[in-house]
Parts: sequence; structure tokens; C-alpha cells
Amino acid sequence: MFGSHQKLVDTLDAFERAARFAQNEAVLRNRIIRLAIKLDGESQSFTVQYGPDSDFVLPVQYFTSNDVSELLNDEERSAKLEKVEKAFQNVEEFQEDPIEVDNLVTVIGIASGLTQSMQFSNTASLFFYPSGEKDSAFIAIGTDEEMATLSYQAFTQEFDRKFFQIEGTTGDILEFQVAQAKKFYEEWLQ
Repeated sequence: MFGSHQKLVDTLDAFERAARFAQNEAVLRNRIIRLAIKLDGESQSFTVQYGPDSDFVLPVQYFTSNDVSELLNDEERSAKLEKVEKAFQNVEEFQEDPIEVDNLVTVIGIASGLTQSMQFSNTASLFFYPSGEKDSAFIAIGTDEEMATLSYQAFTQEFDRKFFQIEGTTGDILEFQVAQAKKFYEEWLQ
């Protein structure tokens, strides 16, 4: 268990470093910066990316998963999101290639003040602004034995970490982790 716990800690450290770097880069470059986290596929990864310029406005309705997304069909929404995706480029000073999450660790879900709901698939984005502000964020990760959360608020420099042991679970571990992540997220909102 010690090895998998250390992998959780290392992953939280990497996310925290990336968020701090992204916040500084947004101010230095005078651009919107995002931490893009790939949740799907065999391997999960994340990278820091910069937007086109400080006048770029995020089309918030394409990131939220509530009523507004129902106004567009899936094809239209995908096309709009793809356009936004192309507006961002990797910050090579951070790391040329995306950082791969260790295969013992799963990024379960991501939430932000922008999306206002947990995202469990596709690419999740956490945004940082030229003003020094950032979206509040909640990240849930886990191994087969343990879960951890990393969260921060929009106007603070502090990161909050919590660890939770997984005991007595029967059935699909990922289903259990998703249910727990939703519960922890609801507690974080309060």
C-alpha cells in the first residue's frame, strides 16, 4: 500500500505544480491558460496550455453540462468545443509533452467553478486568467486501495488535500470511486 499511496501523493504534487505554474503563466503571458486533463483512454495525462490572447472569451455554455448544452445537438456542441480546443497550445516551458498519470493512479473526475458539475470523461479544463484569478477546482484521484482529492478556491493560494481509504468494497472499483467522488464533491460545494 505504501507504494500506491506515494503514487497518489506524487500525482497530487504534479497537479498542484501545474496549477501554480498555470496561474503564474496567465499573468506573465497576459493570456488565458488552462490545465487540460485527458480523462479517457488507456493512459490519462495533463498539460498546461495557453489561449490566443488576453481578449479571448471562453464560450462558457460549451463547458457546462446543464440546460444550455441541450440547446445544441451533439454534433454542433462537438464542433464548437473543437474550435475552442484548437485555440489552445501547449506551454513548452512547462513540459513539451503531456504528463502521463502513473498507471496505478486513476483520475476519477474533475470539477470547476466554470462547469459546476463533475466531469468523468473527455478532456477537462481548469482555467487561469491574466488577472491572477483562477477557477475554483476539485480533482478526485484514486488507486485500488485509496482515494484522494485536491481542491482550491478561486482567490486563494492554498490547496486542500484529503485522503480516504477504500475498505470492504465489492463490485466495480471505478463505479464505487465515481460515487464517492460525487459525494466528496457535494461536500466540497458546501
